[in-house]
Amino acid sequence: MNFVEDFRVPIWLFNGHLQTIWPATVGKKYLRRKVRPSYLREKWKTPDNDFIEIDFNRNFYKERNPIVVLFHGLEGSSSSYYSLAFYQACKELQFSLSIPHFRGCSGSANELPRSYHAGDSEEINWILEKYSKICSEQNRELYAFGISLGGNALLHWAGTYVSNSLLISNLRCIVSICAPINLRSSGLAIDRKINRLVYANYFLRSMKRKARDKWYQYPDDFSFEKVQNARTIYEFDNSYTAPVHGFLNVEDYWQKASSAMVVEKIRVKTLLINSRNDPIVPFSSLPHLEISQNQNIETWYPTAGGHVCFVHSPKPTHLSTDNYFFPKSVLNWCKNQCY
Repeated sequence: MNFVEDFRVPIWLFNGHLQTIWPATVGKKYLRRKVRPSYLREKWKTPDNDFIEIDFNRNFYKERNPIVVLFHGLEGSSSSYYSLAFYQACKELQFSLSIPHFRGCSGSANELPRSYHAGDSEEINWILEKYSKICSEQNRELYAFGISLGGNALLHWAGTYVSNSLLISNLRCIVSICAPINLRSSGLAIDRKINRLVYANYFLRSMKRKARDKWYQYPDDFSFEKVQNARTIYEFDNSYTAPVHGFLNVEDYWQKASSAMVVEKIRVKTLLINSRNDPIVPFSSLPHLEISQNQNIETWYPTAGGHVCFVHSPKPTHLSTDNYFFPKSVLNWCKNQCY
């Protein structure tokens, strides 16, 4: 099967915005009723004495299926549309799904001033090392997926921790889905015109709320007034994300955290998926030359699909949608990979 050739978007989802918004809202409500995921939750202590919370499918430790680690996107979680779709696809194709929540995204506020960011390679590294240990003990294969921000963080890790990505012998491949590989281009794109009204405002509501709660814990780490007055992702990252995580400013953060800086160094088998009509990640912003010259990277670039969700319809002129065609395609690609 060739995903790019076989993928069909319903005709009534006629642009990238609808292909992004409909599944993330209406589609998510449908999947919640249909899938009804059953998770086990664990709390893992971080190397700096903070914590993250992990959701596993309920039979995770009883199974010996390959493990899929799904790193979610900005303000995402195990209840996001793509998480629900992958949960069902993993269940049907006999993979064990696990979703580590970035700090503060599981519903519980983390303890330290820091939260998470798009280039958090250190966080990705110790998390994957823990999964690798589980795989070694149980003789299981490991696959790592990254969605949007999580995709950039995963690619950044693969290009930064070159030796580690090879030393994690259980890791068969990684998959990046709609990653903002050039953070500056994506950051500016999400702040423009309709994107600012639809996407930036949506993310800013929850990000500001979390930052407010964090300020009550650590009032000296950033300016409460600047964060709460931020009207764009640029302003928020400049007043909160950058200073809290040790960057000089937003420009320094976006440059250093962009996986575009290290994509040529990736040595693990990688599937890179981006739609050409993604309203948040401009297709032209991808480092196409560096990607094409890296023999470890395979690309899927469908003409449509929007940001992240890739809703398919076997009969595009009908109302019916297939929410599992995309995640099943990704999992089947993984099954075909070997070293």
